[in-house]
Amino acid sequence: MIILPWPTVLIKEIQYDPKLINGDELTTRKIYYFAKRVGFFDGVYFYRNNIDSTTRTSMNRARMFESLLTDYNIYSFVSEQEANSKIINDCLQKLCKSLVAHQAKEIRDKNDFSDADIVFIDKIIDDCLNKMASIKNEGSGTWPFIVFKIIRLKRTKLVKVAKLY
Repeated sequence: MIILPWPTVLIKEIQYDPKLINGDELTTRKIYYFAKRVGFFDGVYFYRNNIDSTTRTSMNRARMFESLLTDYNIYSFVSEQEANSKIINDCLQKLCKSLVAHQAKEIRDKNDFSDADIVFIDKIIDDCLNKMASIKNEGSGTWPFIVFKIIRLKRTKLVKVAKLY
């Protein structure tokens, strides 16, 4: 539960990204980061059962690949905030695992997507790969960068890489 009013500056700093299918993931992390206090209470959580939920309809299958961009945005946010190195590394590892899993899913389910979906998915994956290429090579010996280099070399061999997890 969010208790308002929030300072306008904070709302502007957090910004919700409505373009991404799961933009609320980054927003939630920002809210926790900027919160002065976080409280817990015993209560009931109500979840609205939405028939058109992003995870329930086949029309959103291609859009689910947008979660890669959210994973990158989360990594970028914790890096910009100079968070604890373990948190930054955890976010980077999640991003790399997610990238491998999504590429494997695209290869595995290619026949289930329309041509337009494949173009859309490839654009998201390429966008994510290009953004990852800008990551400082501070940890070039760590596994995420090794996986990243493999991904860049040969996307078609990715299913074998993904099965390592």
